[in-house]
Amino acid sequence: MLRRGMQAVWAGGGDSSLTGGCYRRDVPTVLRIERFRFYFFSSDRREPPHVHVDRGGASAKIWLGRVAVARNVGFAAQDLGDIVRLVRRRRTELLEAWHVHFN
Repeated sequence: MLRRGMQAVWAGGGDSSLTGGCYRRDVPTVLRIERFRFYFFSSDRREPPHVHVDRGGASAKIWLGRVAVARNVGFAAQDLGDIVRLVRRRRTELLEAWHVHFN
């Protein structure tokens, strides 16, 4: 079951917020934690569940089924490790947000 505040996906919010801010249907931000923004591209509907993660000019794509890095552009190994740990910790919530957004 979705936690309160996860029924919609929003851009913005605090350091560990799952909601809050400006709504964008095409690129919904589902999580901001630490220094990272986690979001979906609405055009990714046909792909297996995954999340995109940005910080500054760096970007990564992380699979949510078996948490793994699909793509990394610019993140150092330590940052990528932090991202994977965060995704593993929040995997259930991220998958629920994926299914809410794409269903």
